[in-house]
Amino acid sequence: MNSELLKELAEQLLKKQDFYSWLQLYSVQTWNKIGFVRNRKRLKINETTITQNLVFDFWQLAAVSKLPVEMYESKNEKANGNDLEIAVETSKGFLLFPCQAKIIQINNRYNTIHHKNKSSSIYQMDMLLNYANQHYGIPIYLLYNFYSDYKRCYQIEEEIGFPLDYFGCSVISANYLKETFSAEKENQNAKPAIPSFEDLHPYIASPLHDFLKDVQDMDRNSFLNAMGYSKKNVRYYSNTELQKDKLWEDMAPLPAIGFVIDEAKEKAFKKSLIKKSQSFNPRYRIVLPRKRRQGILITYS
Repeated sequence: MNSELLKELAEQLLKKQDFYSWLQLYSVQTWNKIGFVRNRKRLKINETTITQNLVFDFWQLAAVSKLPVEMYESKNEKANGNDLEIAVETSKGFLLFPCQAKIIQINNRYNTIHHKNKSSSIYQMDMLLNYANQHYGIPIYLLYNFYSDYKRCYQIEEEIGFPLDYFGCSVISANYLKETFSAEKENQNAKPAIPSFEDLHPYIASPLHDFLKDVQDMDRNSFLNAMGYSKKNVRYYSNTELQKDKLWEDMAPLPAIGFVIDEAKEKAFKKSLIKKSQSFNPRYRIVLPRKRRQGILITYS
């Protein structure tokens, strides 16, 4: 365990009290948590456990901290708890990032990256890409990492100048994975390649805290180009659209008198919540505005 780094980042968080310091510490903790479990025969860890912890910790931030975080849960009962949406505010509006989480396996590869839906035999990756296209979002994979080759870790850290622990939570473009590691088009029977940690790190994937900071701070055209997108491929959502979206329930609302909603509209709307289970279907939406919201107005519909 990199106790000195954990201590340093904890002190940084106490000093700065900002979201990115929290997320940097969280990524390092994730790296060390996976390493701790992998070095003990009787313990196991998977992406479901880490994602549940992540959702809970983000909910805590939204509920009790002063950091700019909001949490929403899908009203669709068939939504998948391992599927996420992350909405990040830019100078133009919110960009939507449909997201699937994968954990590195003990062989230092992402063995489940090409997982297929059991009932439809459709690749999860294709479902993610289709969902992103429908919602004009940018599809990503959230990777939970630990690299067990300590000699290579040291060599890579000497090369890049910072601890690999920062990649405990990292982000990679789903389009990049599709283009680079899917089966060859000319041979449909070929099995897709399984990416390793070093196939993606440290130069292709980004630490989660760096990625989200780039979304908010980079020139938006430069960021879209880096992700292989243009203005035509994405949509910028307004804050009102996200907060008032009836498909989602606010998990940490600010104190307010309440909403007055037409019951007939509500019943009609609930019928629209039924979606095909054979698709990417996120249960949680994490919204990252630039500033924490201050209040809620009563709305009539």
